[in-house]
Amino acid sequence: MKKRTRSGYLKKYAEDEGISRQVAAKQLTKAGIDYSKPFDRDEANKRIAAGRHPARAKYAKRKFESVETPPFEPSPESEPESGATSFLEAQRRKELANAQLKELEVQKRAGELIEVATVEKAMFEKGRQVRDALQSLADRLAGILAPISDQAKVHEVMSKEIHQALEGLTGKSA
Repeated sequence: MKKRTRSGYLKKYAEDEGISRQVAAKQLTKAGIDYSKPFDRDEANKRIAAGRHPARAKYAKRKFESVETPPFEPSPESEPESGATSFLEAQRRKELANAQLKELEVQKRAGELIEVATVEKAMFEKGRQVRDALQSLADRLAGILAPISDQAKVHEVMSKEIHQALEGLTGKSA
């Protein structure tokens, strides 16, 4: 059985980055880099960082010469446009959203909130009833108003019929 030899590109990259060969191979493959051939390390690191999250590509893991200088991690307050949020900030927002949902549920059960679909259905029904009541006025009043020539009497009959139609819609009787 012939022993397969590997090029040293992956091993060198893994040693330089301080990661195992398996992790390096996985990252390079995910970034679309063939590690069996020579490749540019800087380009590989940029692709890997961009693959993690495109908005965080500029904050990719950097090598620092001395141990005493810690890497600068931007906080969400210092760079809000970067879209980077810490775990604690995400957890705080999640808890706030859960509290708001529970508050809405309590209001719904107390009868203070109504679903939009229910309101839309009720408004549609009332609108239809108003339309039907107003359209039926002409049919009901045509025979009554035809023989009347006094304008005041016509006004009185029409006002009375309109009021009756509107009271019928509200459910109240005069």
